Amino acid sequence: MSTLAWGKPKIEIAPFVAGVLPVTPTWTEVTNIKEDSTKLNTAKGAKTEAPIEGGDVIDIRYKKNNYSLEVEIWATKGATKPIVDSDGIVAVNYAVRLTPEDVTQAGFMFPKAAVQVEDMFTSKDGKTWKYTFDALLPSTGTKVQAYTQP
Repeated sequence: MSTLAWGKPKIEIAPFVAGVLPVTPTWTEVTNIKEDSTKLNTAKGAKTEAPIEGGDVIDIRYKKNNYSLEVEIWATKGATKPIVDSDGIVAVNYAVRLTPEDVTQAGFMFPKAAVQVEDMFTSKDGKTWKYTFDALLPSTGTKVQAYTQP
């Protein structure tokens, strides 16, 4: 057991059906993840200040943060994309959850996310598919929720 929630993550995805996540979703594990490509990004919410004469600030207000999860997958011979796209566009929303290597550590989940796909290639690495999951506000709860594997 580790002290930190790091190491090889387990990433699972579940598609929305008719615009909603099913009560018992079908989770599919994403395989062949490129090492060190999994990244949770936070876009800090906009800050509004109330300045007064002399340069002091009497109050500050923040908007909510936005989140995205990026992961690159090796496009191995004969492999198919885990999520089908049309020029990067994915027609349905997905739920995505991440479990750290030490499954007793808390991971996180986006109960609802828009997905975008990029076909990538470098002469060093060859072909990969980069998936970006942008967290959306779900019908209940927050955009990012703690998740621990049962």
